[in-house]
Amino acid sequence: YIDAIGTSTPGSTLCGATLSSGANETTSTSVNFGSISLAQFNTLAQRFTCSTNATSGYVVQVFESTPLTTINTGSTSFIPDTTCDTSCDIDTPGQWDTNTSSSQFGYSLEAIDSSPVAFSHSSTFNSKPFGIGYNNARAIMSLSEVPPTEDQAYICYRITASNSQEAGTYQNQINFIATATF
Repeated sequence: YIDAIGTSTPGSTLCGATLSSGANETTSTSVNFGSISLAQFNTLAQRFTCSTNATSGYVVQVFESTPLTTINTGSTSFIPDTTCDTSCDIDTPGQWDTNTSSSQFGYSLEAIDSSPVAFSHSSTFNSKPFGIGYNNARAIMSLSEVPPTEDQAYICYRITASNSQEAGTYQNQINFIATATF
């Protein structure tokens, strides 16, 4: 399941980043950045939990429906997925701590109590772009045995908007797939 426990205090730190002012608006079903600061990092988070009695564990995957796309009438502007500071893709994370000059969207992970996340932030915001569509879903947490307790982690969403990014309301859907292996 997904919730906002531990993610709703602006200024707190998750995934090696400070949560933005919209943190108190995050719920289990939406992450609303609201008005964002241009040419700055804007970071919000959710907590996700996996529990199963499956003998061979589970895998939790994630993908996005589309890049962040404006819903303004007559416009087709979008915010591209992140390429990080140097390079990253849906399979390989990369550091994203300095590049705020271009519009980008991506995510990072932080384990809770040593849960088996696919990658983590270390001392920097280690990030990846979301894969677009079901065929590009990527594992964010997995275990090959029955978990002794619930496994939990934070997923931190980061967005930057350049000074030339078209103003408007942008949205997409982030989809989670949890599969038990018996």
